[in-house]
Amino acid sequence: MQNKKSKRRRSVYDDVFRTMTVMSSELVLPLLNEMCGDPDRFKGTEKVETLSDDLLLVQPDLEQEKRITDSLLRVSGHEQEIYHLECQSSPDGTILVRMFEYDSRIALKNAVRTADTLRVRFPRSGVLYLRSNANTPDRLKVVIQVPGNCTGGAEGTAEIGYEIAVLKNKAYTIDEIIQKRLYFLIPFFIFNYDHLERYEADAGLLAEMCGGFEELYRRLSEERSSGRISEHAYQMVVILAEKVKQQYTAGYRKVRKEVSRLMGGQVLTEIEPIKSYLRGMREGRAEGRSEGRAEGRMHTLVHLVNKQMLSVEEAAREAGVSEEEFREMLRSLSGKQE
Repeated sequence: MQNKKSKRRRSVYDDVFRTMTVMSSELVLPLLNEMCGDPDRFKGTEKVETLSDDLLLVQPDLEQEKRITDSLLRVSGHEQEIYHLECQSSPDGTILVRMFEYDSRIALKNAVRTADTLRVRFPRSGVLYLRSNANTPDRLKVVIQVPGNCTGGAEGTAEIGYEIAVLKNKAYTIDEIIQKRLYFLIPFFIFNYDHLERYEADAGLLAEMCGGFEELYRRLSEERSSGRISEHAYQMVVILAEKVKQQYTAGYRKVRKEVSRLMGGQVLTEIEPIKSYLRGMREGRAEGRSEGRAEGRMHTLVHLVNKQMLSVEEAAREAGVSEEEFREMLRSLSGKQE
């Protein structure tokens, strides 16, 4: 069987989504709480582990296609569960099939085998729709039919089903984002404004859009001042929001100028480390993933420390290890990078 590259092109929005899930447990844990429908499931202090996310799928023509999930996570204290998150910019009718493909491969990769039994456990899965409309479903469900006699039941078929959580970016007001600490959604707030040609042509609509952003950023700054969001997470949100806005407003000069102006006075000390991390993600994809995502992330952190863009303390925190352990990795990996 031949191996061919994934047909799904990853976007700036995928990169932003991926960066937040990998670099900030503070941002991703409230999103997982929302996905699970339990605001107290995670307290915010748990360690989030990023798992290898390369999946090899066999196509009907027997060719192999490598797919990359947006985020595959494990949380300390919940080691038996894996969380699978996907970011979807628009409903396209294929996400449910893709989710089942991903989930079944994830379950198989983590299967428990005995002499006569293969036990698989599907991940807790969710989709974040950046755009949605009246036809966007509130939930997704997979139903698997299996022979009834194979489950100890009667002849015929039995059904096993599981739900995939759906989060709609557009459904959350500024109050809800702040109250639930869903700062993860802020970089995608621009998606609340469809048909940008209307805002480009109408100064009143554009002023209304800017007012929404001013309110959002004012509230976010208050969260930083009160300590409800750390400086690290705050700057990441602002930087990545700007990256999304630049992509989303391409071709709309007036809109881009006005919404970008709103954060022009911010001092963003961590912009280079985060930009470097995004570059590292792109380079990692171009060079292939034979070493796995976890090792690629470690190489990125070592690179940032060597370039004096991150301190050892910050890098160790992102890697989830002690400073002493990170220094040992630094000595080992720095030699390989030379």
